[in-house]
Amino acid sequence: MTRTSHTLITLYTTTTAALAYYAASTYHHVPAPTTAVMAIAALLTGTAITREALLARARRNLAAHLERQAREQAGRDGPPLTAREDAAFRRLAAAIDLPGPADEGDEQ
Repeated sequence: MTRTSHTLITLYTTTTAALAYYAASTYHHVPAPTTAVMAIAALLTGTAITREALLARARRNLAAHLERQAREQAGRDGPPLTAREDAAFRRLAAAIDLPGPADEGDEQ
C-alpha cells in the first residue's frame, strides 16, 4: 500500500468508528432520523475503506505487471544501449549507409 492509501484508510476507519459510536450513543436521546443518518454515514465510510483497499491492490498489481512486461521486453531486445554505444552504432551505420533507429519508418 502506498503512504496515501494507508493514511486514507486510517482516516476512514477513524471516521467510521466515531460515527458508529455517536449513532449508538445518541440512539435514545435524539430523533431517529439523526441516528439513521449517522449509521448510514458509518456504512458509507466503511465502503470507502473497502474501495481504497481494492484500488491499492489494483495499483500494486498493475505496477507488477508493467515491471514484468518491461523485464520480458528487455530480455528479448537485450539491454538498452549506453550513450557511448549508441554513438558508436550511429557512426558505424553512417559509414556503411544503414538506417539508424531514428530512420526506421522514414522510407521514401
